[in-house]
Amino acid sequence: KNPPPPVWAATVAAVAAYAPGTILLQSTMDGGVLGGNESEHNESFALVAKDGPYDMLLPVAWSKRNPGLGDQYPGLIISLQPEIGSSSFPDSVEALERFLAPGDLEGPPLRNGTAPSPAWTTHRYEAAETFNTTYDHVYAYGEPRDLADWVSQAALAQVQQYQLLCE
Repeated sequence: KNPPPPVWAATVAAVAAYAPGTILLQSTMDGGVLGGNESEHNESFALVAKDGPYDMLLPVAWSKRNPGLGDQYPGLIISLQPEIGSSSFPDSVEALERFLAPGDLEGPPLRNGTAPSPAWTTHRYEAAETFNTTYDHVYAYGEPRDLADWVSQAALAQVQQYQLLCE
C-alpha cells in the first residue's frame, strides 16, 4: 500500500495539526475501490474512479467529455481527469541510437504496432494505434520509407495529439 500506513497516519496528523480544515485525499483516483469496478468509486479516498488514457486518441475523441475514457468505459462520467497523456516517441534517429544497438535500428515499427526488434519492447515501445481500432497515427502520414521518416511522422502525430489536448 502506498504510502505505507504509518506514513499516511503521520501525514493526516500533520495536516490536522498545522492546516485544520484542509481536505486531504490519499489519491486523485482509486480505480474503482482500488482497482475494482469503476462504478464503485470511494469519494473519501480519491477524487475520481479512473485516470488516463495514455494512448493516442482519434481527433474527434478530444471534443467529448472524458476523452478516451467514455469509449473504454461506457457510462463512466467523472468530473475531471487527473491524468491524461499520449504516447511519447523519440525526436530523432540520433536519440534512438543512444540506447538501441545498430541492429535494432534497421527499420521502423510496423503499421500493426509490431516492434522492429525485441529491444524496442524492452524499452516499452507502445504503438501509435488508437485503443480498439486499427487507426495508426504515424502511418496516417503515409508509409515511412525508413526509420528517419517514421521518427518525423511520429513527431507530427505527437504534435497533433498534444494540440488537441490543449485546445
